[in-house]
Amino acid sequence: MAAWGPALFSDDLACDVRDDYRRLIEDGVPDAEGAKVLARREAALLKARAQLTGPQPARRRLRPPWRHVTDLSPGAVLAYRVLSGDVALLRVVRARAHTHWRALAEELDAR
Repeated sequence: MAAWGPALFSDDLACDVRDDYRRLIEDGVPDAEGAKVLARREAALLKARAQLTGPQPARRRLRPPWRHVTDLSPGAVLAYRVLSGDVALLRVVRARAHTHWRALAEELDAR
């Protein structure tokens, strides 16, 4: 959120509320129902603010990410049968472990 001046609609929240209310008016929503919708939004924003500015939960230990181990190595050729019944040949160009295993393959010309 940002504020760029002292005017009433010189901040993101005020502009968002105004735009939401205008959309409700354009959609023909009665004032009472529109006010309820905006009140629910305000309640949700206040709850989010309380969670963000209030005491934070204790730090939890994250379990390590699952890592897929592969035996693919550069130069390996893979065959894949597509829906048409043709076979596509793929050659592994690069296989490395970073945050997880990645293999880069290129399609071979099967002529």
